[in-house]
Amino acid sequence: MFSFQHSNALIYIWFLPIMALLLLYFIRWRKGKLLLLGNAKLLKNLLPSQNYFSKIRYILLLLSIFFIVISLAGLRLGTKTISETKQTRDIVFCIDLSNSMNAADVSTTRLEKAKQFVQQLIKQNANNQMGLVVFAGNAYISVPLTLDVDAILLNLQVLSTNAISAQGTNIGAALKSAHLMFNAKSTSGKSIVLISDGEDHEQEFTDILSTIAADNIEINTVGIGQAAGITLKDLQTQTPVLDDNGAQIISKLNEELLQELATKTSGTYFNLQNISQTATDVNAAINKLEGTSTKTSSFTVYNHYFQYALLPAIILLILFLLMPIQALKKPAKVAAIAIFIFSVNSNLVQAQNNVKQNLKKGKTEYKNKNYPQAINNFQQVFTQPNAKLLDQFSAHFNTGNSYSKQQQWQQAIDNYKKSLAVNPNNLNAKNNLVYAQKKLQQQQQQQKQQQQQQNNKPQKPDSSSQANSNSKPKQNNQQQPSKLTQQQAKQLLDGLKQDEQKILKSKIGDNNPQQNKLRKDW
Repeated sequence: MFSFQHSNALIYIWFLPIMALLLLYFIRWRKGKLLLLGNAKLLKNLLPSQNYFSKIRYILLLLSIFFIVISLAGLRLGTKTISETKQTRDIVFCIDLSNSMNAADVSTTRLEKAKQFVQQLIKQNANNQMGLVVFAGNAYISVPLTLDVDAILLNLQVLSTNAISAQGTNIGAALKSAHLMFNAKSTSGKSIVLISDGEDHEQEFTDILSTIAADNIEINTVGIGQAAGITLKDLQTQTPVLDDNGAQIISKLNEELLQELATKTSGTYFNLQNISQTATDVNAAINKLEGTSTKTSSFTVYNHYFQYALLPAIILLILFLLMPIQALKKPAKVAAIAIFIFSVNSNLVQAQNNVKQNLKKGKTEYKNKNYPQAINNFQQVFTQPNAKLLDQFSAHFNTGNSYSKQQQWQQAIDNYKKSLAVNPNNLNAKNNLVYAQKKLQQQQQQQKQQQQQQNNKPQKPDSSSQANSNSKPKQNNQQQPSKLTQQQAKQLLDGLKQDEQKILKSKIGDNNPQQNKLRKDW
């Protein structure tokens, strides 16, 4: 249905009745003044059509103002409404805070790596309800199920093995606390993500596993640590931790227990080695669960028709200015008005055709890899005053693609941003913007490295200094070779390593094929 983009401009329509009343008052006042000149029949014979054409002129003026207001309000028609729905699920993260999580048999401690993994997994599930349970000898609900991602991330940052005084590893208590957080009446897919090294000192979880499986709750376990194990050390003294018999405690990853927990609830076990890859795999397993469809956003696609209201406004205003108070007796004036109206309409149609032709030529030149000419054609769109928003978006977007093909990343970024200003929801423009920003950063880093290498090269003595040295008497028979300092040698080796990495990266390519190419809009 028709609507107005700037509906507040419609308030100016209220001026039309006021103007009509003023014009009516003026006509009556003028008629009264004319009657003072003589008899009404005599005035009618002297001025046979004066009042008739003056009324038509006033009507033309009022109608012109009416269409101007409609044009300013932005007349538009909604062609279709697009709604975005997403599947929501309930996820509870159970994180082990026992002392064994202080083991450093990974790149950092087990707990720090687990926190980094959960942070990345939370960001991938921002539309789902999530909760947090921490456990050691006992289990506690740290964050109940919520859509507030920041609340979970804030609690996650302060976690440490000192957060729970009762030490040990009670996985059964953690599963019971997680089970209590789910709403039994909810139809959303439910999943528990357990992150631990699997060293359970209680192993009392048979009953809770049966309950969880009966409620269709899936447990995905993530093991962290090495199967070979490592000696636990005190965090403050860095001395080995001893058991009651005086022997050093060795903490090992118990994969068998974690696999058993996952298997009994139709879940999956994952070994946490690469954080990004494991987060992607766990997220894929969660997305297999059937969620609840929720409407997240909806928007309407409009076609704008303000120009169709502006055109009659201009025509009526011109007629008002050209029409005399008395009757039009010369056919030339009528022909001139008709020619003017036809020319205005023809110019508007021709201008719109020029926009389409420029876009078509630009895309053809782009396919022929003639990128400068393609940019020139796309830029011609902005010289047309009646170019539609969709045409402006296409021109900015394809101009950015043309600059990207020439590796002019900054110009490409500027045009992608302009296209998103016209259509903020376009995924292709967002993808290409991220791609161009990444390439610009790589280009700047490469230029910086080349500049550093150039600065580290020893400078050759100029001819004048060499001539002066030749003119002086030689003090030594042989010139000592130049030596690099230790710092200069280190910088030179670093530069060679970086060059080698660039060559390997150019051969291997990016791991993400969808972000390693530009997207087009045709």
